[in-house]
This record gives sequence, structure tokens and C-alpha cells, in this order.
Amino acid sequence: MVIVFSGKIVGKFVVEELGEVKVRYLMMEDVDPLQDLMNSLVDEGADIRYTREIGFEEQVDWVAEQLKKVEKGKRVQLVVEVDGVVVGSTSVERDEEGKDHVGHFGIVLAESVRGFGVGERTMRAVIEEARERLDVEIVVLEVYESNEVARNLYSKVGFEVVGRIEDGVCLEDGCSDVLIMEKKLK
Repeated sequence: MVIVFSGKIVGKFVVEELGEVKVRYLMMEDVDPLQDLMNSLVDEGADIRYTREIGFEEQVDWVAEQLKKVEKGKRVQLVVEVDGVVVGSTSVERDEEGKDHVGHFGIVLAESVRGFGVGERTMRAVIEEARERLDVEIVVLEVYESNEVARNLYSKVGFEVVGRIEDGVCLEDGCSDVLIMEKKLK
């Protein structure tokens, strides 16, 4: 497999309180820092789909699979670094045939970088990259209704609520509705 996009930088900006932020494509070398990031989010109790820590082999398999999808033009998978430290990951994956004009969005950010505009700028970067590389016309996401901070960010970037799954996620502290949001790009 020829890896053309691995590590390619798609954005750079400076946040005074944090330092230089770089948004770039995923690389195989990101296995360890992404495992650490995901496990820190699990420990934090963040509103993400994982409720247990991720093992090394599982993370290796996940990164390898995402790199294949990127190279096949099915996915944009970016990593966020602050001063060389991985603090986030975001993606848009094109849906299957018949719905290939739709991309599914996801993002995770370390607690230490939230509230500084990193999420908004990263979202705009991955969506623009998906528009160019994947030729998607609609980007959709699911968010727990209880995650007000994320909902507000998604709305700020132009996503609108288009559906609801009642009690769509049940975690230790009870069930919550899942909201379906979309952003039309064309």
C-alpha cells in the first residue's frame, strides 16, 4: 500500500494559551498517542461511544484500517497536535453506494484543549477536506442530547438537528436521546 496522505498537514494555527496547533492526516506512528487519548477520554467519562479502555493491538488494527480507507478515498482521518503532542482526532467517512454523497463525522479532543476554538477550526478543516477529497454533499453526526457543549459547537459550525433516537444511548448514569445533525455542503 502506498501511503500518500500519511502525515500531510491540512492546517496550522496558533492558540495563545496552548501553542501551535497542527491538523494533519493520520500516520501509523499515531497508535500510542491515540490510544492514550482515547483511554484518557474513557477515564474522564467523556460522552463518547467507548466505555472501556482500548488495548494496544485494537488501536493498531483501528489505525491500519483507517489508513486503508483514507488511501481508497473513503475517509478523511485527521489528527490534532499541539506543540507536537496528539490532542485530538477527527474524521469524515463517506457512506456506501447510493448514499456516497453523505459523510459521517466524528471528533474527539483532549479535555486540556477544549474551549479554545480548536474544535471549531478542526471541524472546519476536516469538513473542507471531505468536501474536496470525498465529494460529499451532506455531513451527518450523532450526538448525545446530554452533551450540550458538543451540540453548541456543531450548531456554530452549521449543523442542524434533523432527527432524534429516543433513549438511543444507555450508560451507567441512565439513558439519553441521541440527536442526528446534518450540514449541507452544496
